Amino acid sequence: MPEVMFYKPEPSLEWIVKQFETIRHNIPDQILTDKFIPRPDAALVFHFKNIPQVITPVRAPLRPFFVAPVVAGPNQMQLAGQLDGFIVVCKATVLSKMFKLNMLEKSNMMTELPVETFTPLWEDLYHASSDLERIDCFSRFIQSYAHDGYKPDAIDRIYNDIVDNIQTFSLKEVNENSFRSLSSLQRNFNKRVGVSMRKLMRISRLNYIFMSMLHDQSFNAQKMMFEGNYYDQSHFIKDFKELTGETPKKFFQQNSELCRILSGIF
Repeated sequence: MPEVMFYKPEPSLEWIVKQFETIRHNIPDQILTDKFIPRPDAALVFHFKNIPQVITPVRAPLRPFFVAPVVAGPNQMQLAGQLDGFIVVCKATVLSKMFKLNMLEKSNMMTELPVETFTPLWEDLYHASSDLERIDCFSRFIQSYAHDGYKPDAIDRIYNDIVDNIQTFSLKEVNENSFRSLSSLQRNFNKRVGVSMRKLMRISRLNYIFMSMLHDQSFNAQKMMFEGNYYDQSHFIKDFKELTGETPKKFFQQNSELCRILSGIF
């Protein structure tokens, strides 16, 4: 399996960064393939050696740097050769607002980044000699864009509420308490996140289940339904299969370590 490390951001970066991840491996005679499971966050991804490929729904190489936006279904990924990746998991609404990205404009699991802004950063990260140097390098870069601070708006607050409080979040309350056009709010949310509020709720429920299952690998459908706040088993299985491509029982009864590495679920 690839070597993976996770780092928490400094408090001064928590307004945008949720965690830093690194992935390294040397696979000269081996090809590893598994799913990338939808996550409720967006990630800045930097590759410095061999670049992984998406093989479903369309075969295509990834870029040296790009945004992995919120996606609505599983993607099959393939790793080969030498890997050296640096990943910055971010709050989707903040990342898109900071760099004026339309998260709906994505193809093959990628949203493109402005080359003139991110090429110098990629080069600085490439020459960094350790994970901590890369984190420091990125921290200086992002703080140069936010020297005046960042003020969350209504879309940030809704996004945070869905991701952080999925068991109590109420879309009905958003509809009732909207102080501007609901259709405009939903349209801007989709653009900033890449999926609708309802879809993000479904993805967040699934990730909540994954996180709760990390310390209990035994398959228990009733427990997972409860953790995800589902009303019935058929709804739960339908959601799970749409987002992972497999039923809950099949997914949790097979070795999911590579899938969790690719999806950053630890």
